Amino acid sequence: MLKGLPVDNLGYISISALIFPIWLYIYLKAKWLRLRMRNIGIYIGILAAIFEPFFMMDYWNPPSLFNINNFYFIEDFFFGFLSAGIAISIYNFIFSIKYVKIYKRRKNFSLILSLSIVISFLLLNQVFEYNSVFAFCLSTTSAILIIFIIRKDLILPALYSSFFSIIIIISSYMIIFNIFLPSYWESYWKLVDTPYEQYIFGIPWTEYLYYLSMQSYLSVIYDFASGTAKIKITRD
Repeated sequence: MLKGLPVDNLGYISISALIFPIWLYIYLKAKWLRLRMRNIGIYIGILAAIFEPFFMMDYWNPPSLFNINNFYFIEDFFFGFLSAGIAISIYNFIFSIKYVKIYKRRKNFSLILSLSIVISFLLLNQVFEYNSVFAFCLSTTSAILIIFIIRKDLILPALYSSFFSIIIIISSYMIIFNIFLPSYWESYWKLVDTPYEQYIFGIPWTEYLYYLSMQSYLSVIYDFASGTAKIKITRD
């Protein structure tokens, strides 16, 4: 079904293909993380597909997998599903962390925070005309700072999670876009020929900013909502 498609059409979905083995390895090895990986993955996958049109308007506009204009549901959902699953599990997996209920549950407040990200994003992007990537990062960073103020124990896990996530995702970017599709960003990144056109290891700097904010938030929102703390598993 993919035979005959231009190579650029495979660029976006290829990111998911490269990070999938890491997601699968964690999922198979860490049974205690599976429920959270599935739940937040489905939630973020759906949201990614819903909000992607905003990013297509002013941030980037890659060709879709099946060459159907403005149809990115498959790419958006799978990337959102996998990247969110990695965000919420990578720190816990690497450091053998389990969840212990210690703090007050804040499910309603967490819902308000999530809604505030959406509302802030729409205001900044649609009313104040901030580019979508900056509107998203500002909105998400504001929410994560509120979480840090209330739960200081989540600061390091969030930063570690975003760091490891950036390594995983940006490494896949380098393989795809620096080796196989070197003209991809020049062709589809809408910040080319603007003052924001800066690259780190051949990848737009805004991608690092995006994952720093998004992966930090996703890595701890579940703990914040459920009141769980991260406790290292001890081996007898």
